[in-house]
Amino acid sequence: MHCHKTLSLLFFLWIASIMAAEPTLEIVFDKPKTVKAGTTDVKIDGEFTEDGYLKYGKKGIRIPAAGLLSDKGTVIVDFRVTKPQCEFGKARNFVTLRNKGRLLASIYTLAGNPRHIFFQCTDYGKQNHNPTFPGELVDGRPYQAAFSYDGNVIRTFLNGKMVDESRQERQFDAPSFIAIGPFVDGWYNPPPWDDDCQVRRLQIFDAALSVEELFARSSEKSKKRSETETPMLSVPKFNGKPSINGELGEHWEAAASLPSIIDAVKNARGWEYPENRFLLSWDDDCLYLGTRT
Repeated sequence: MHCHKTLSLLFFLWIASIMAAEPTLEIVFDKPKTVKAGTTDVKIDGEFTEDGYLKYGKKGIRIPAAGLLSDKGTVIVDFRVTKPQCEFGKARNFVTLRNKGRLLASIYTLAGNPRHIFFQCTDYGKQNHNPTFPGELVDGRPYQAAFSYDGNVIRTFLNGKMVDESRQERQFDAPSFIAIGPFVDGWYNPPPWDDDCQVRRLQIFDAALSVEELFARSSEKSKKRSETETPMLSVPKFNGKPSINGELGEHWEAAASLPSIIDAVKNARGWEYPENRFLLSWDDDCLYLGTRT
C-alpha cells in the first residue's frame, strides 16, 4: 500500500511538473467579454453557441502579440467546423501568428470536401514550410491544434500528438499580432467567409512547450483500453471461493472458456490431443486458470 501511494504521488508530481508552464494569454470564447492581452484590452463579441463556442469567419479577432511570445513560443487553439457555404478551395484560418515583414505561421483548412488541416510557416519567398495534419475534418467534432518554435525547430501538434518536426528556417524575432479568422495588415487581406468556423479556446506561451507538455494540455482524453477495443474474452467473477483441490467443481460452470491446446509447430498434431479446454475466472484475491481434459 505504501508503494502504491508513493507511485501515485510521483505520478501527480510528474503531471504538475510538465504543466508548470503558465500561458501569457488564455481566452475561453464562451461569452462576450474584454480580456487583457499584455497592456491592451481586447473585446470578444459576436455570436456564441449554447455550448460555449464563438462563431467567426465574417469577422475575425486580432490580438497584439507584444509581451505574449517572442523568439520562442507556443500557440494552441481549440476549434470545430461546420459545413462550409462557399466555393471549393477558399482558406479558413483557425489561428495566425504574424511577424514583421511577410513572415507568418498559420493553422488553416480549405473549404471543400474532403477537408484537411494544414500548417504554414512562410514569408512567401523561398522559405515555405507546409505540412498536412493527418485525417479529414469532421463537422462538429472538437479539435485542438498547436505549433511551437524555439529558433531551431518548429513542431506541429493535433490533439496532443506531434504531427511534424522540422528545422526552423526563419526567426520570429518580432511577433506583431495573433489573429483568429480573417485579418488585414500591410501585406495580407484574406477574404472573410461564412461563420462556419467556431473557436473554443486560445492559449499563448512565451516558450516552446515540449511534446510531453503539449500532450498534458491536450483536449484528447485518455481512454481505457476497454473503451477503445472490442474485448476478446469476458471473464466472469466467481460466486464464492473456489476449492483448490484438483477438481473443477460447480464454481467453474460459469467460467470463461479459452480455445484448446494446439501444436504451433505441426498444426495437424493438435487434432490428436485428447479433448481439452482452459477455464478462467477470478475473485477479489486471485485470477484462476483451470484445464479440463
